[in-house]
Amino acid sequence: MEISVISAQHILNEISEFYQTHSRTAEIAAEEELVVAYADQKFIGSVRLCNEEGVYTLRTMQVAESYQRRGLGLEILNRFRQRVEELNLTEVYCIPYTHLEDFYGNVGFKKIDAHQAPEFLQERIATFSSKYPDKKYILMKLTLTPDFLGQH
Repeated sequence: MEISVISAQHILNEISEFYQTHSRTAEIAAEEELVVAYADQKFIGSVRLCNEEGVYTLRTMQVAESYQRRGLGLEILNRFRQRVEELNLTEVYCIPYTHLEDFYGNVGFKKIDAHQAPEFLQERIATFSSKYPDKKYILMKLTLTPDFLGQH
């Protein structure tokens, strides 16, 4: 198994198919970066780093069911955080299910109130909540200080 960062433009069709196979929809832009895990030349996990309206977001984390509960998701998330640090980003947002708060917290994401997020993310979580009333979502933010980034 290998985990790497790759530009979406190089694997757009393959990664779109991976998400569709796992009942996920994602409008992936060629300029996005992905942290992908693969085994035997097959995608087994991925997460997207998106720049939306000048704001960085973590989107569409997915691990193939046969690889879940083995620590792969956390490995992908750790590599995601490394990439955020490499790019000297100071903040990244995500909207996970509420039961995943501790999982994302493992790499420094913290729950925030909706009013602390950019307006488009406030609207997105409201849309998710109304479209999927049986699911519960939270807004989270990873904040890295310039001092922290300079130490690496």
